[in-house]
Amino acid sequence: MESLHQKTDAPDADAYDVVVVGGGASGLAAALFTARYGLDTLVFDRGQSAIRRSYSIENYLGFLAIDPATFLELGRAHARYEGAEVVDDLVTSVAAADEGFRVETADGATVRAHRVVAASAYNADYLAELDDGAFHEAGAHPVECDEATGRTDIDGLYVAGW
Repeated sequence: MESLHQKTDAPDADAYDVVVVGGGASGLAAALFTARYGLDTLVFDRGQSAIRRSYSIENYLGFLAIDPATFLELGRAHARYEGAEVVDDLVTSVAAADEGFRVETADGATVRAHRVVAASAYNADYLAELDDGAFHEAGAHPVECDEATGRTDIDGLYVAGW
């Protein structure tokens, strides 16, 4: 059996209910809860997690004070335990598609998703194709959303974290 702590190299399927872009604190939390509630969830996690800049993390997801690397390892294991896939790949493009989105990665994977959660603190350029670039201009970050719900102006696209 594959370890719950490890990321895999490629998605197991070509369509998901939810694709989470970013495997830091907010992305793993989103994945944990969407998977727990029965949604087929995929996390793409290859970027630089903002949480790594912290000295320690206290009482997030119920963990006592731990270092960022351990936090991310435990968070990945928890999300995978709940049923989420965690893949070591970098999302390069999210585009509108029939019934949701088409998500493409640096390693050549393409998956479909009904919903996308943008949980990347440092780069959201993968969203530039949405709405012909009017939604997100390359080089700009963060993406505007309702701070209470994470909803954006694009149906099915949510933002978590910064």
